[in-house]
Amino acid sequence: MAVFETLKLSVKRAFDYKSRATPKEFWWFLFVFFGWIVLAVIVDESVFMGGTKYLALYNIVSILWTLVYIGGLVCLLSLTVRRLHDSDMSGFWVLLIFVPLGPFILLFLMFRESTPHENRFGHISDEDEWALFD
Repeated sequence: MAVFETLKLSVKRAFDYKSRATPKEFWWFLFVFFGWIVLAVIVDESVFMGGTKYLALYNIVSILWTLVYIGGLVCLLSLTVRRLHDSDMSGFWVLLIFVPLGPFILLFLMFRESTPHENRFGHISDEDEWALFD
């Protein structure tokens, strides 16, 4: 499965909190999402820096960036829960983001190996691929 198909699958499963997500699906989405944020900041600072000449355009672009960002966060939350399911952990571990140092622990948990067999959250889907790079 190529990167684009992996990203498409991640968005398609944005509201699926019951199945499993492969490491490839999680890490590629995270990489692209943070790349998108960096791109948004660069465009925002270079195009709209220090002037109100393009205020209407700035407002429209800001609304679009915000909608994409919120959509990405919804997908990332779902992916995180499903990635925890993939290593046979409860999705409630995602609540660690509200605890001091919790995000670092959660990041560590994302590196855990997948269970290679069916676990309590389901089986490995045929459309999932487990290698990070093709």
